[in-house]
Amino acid sequence: ELIHVNKFDQALTILKDLEKSKEKQIVVRAKMMLGDLLFNQGEFDLASQVYEEVIKKYAFSGYVLKALGKLVACSEKLKQPEKQAKYYSLLHDFFEAS
Repeated sequence: ELIHVNKFDQALTILKDLEKSKEKQIVVRAKMMLGDLLFNQGEFDLASQVYEEVIKKYAFSGYVLKALGKLVACSEKLKQPEKQAKYYSLLHDFFEAS
């Protein structure tokens, strides 16, 4: 809600608190929201770091697919075709084949 009304600082404070939760599902959702917040602010490099963390640390979560999709978009915005191709391949070749 805070993000939709451009109260990014308040949203960031809440997300940082949620990242400390003992429940991994809450943590991964907070990470994704943080990545999305950074992405929407044009901070594609920082957003990429957050999405990569989701993939590496929270492989159990369905948010990994969303994180891969966002990494494709971040790589495109950052003009990193090699990374874009890598993430696209992971997202489509690996996950659609399973």
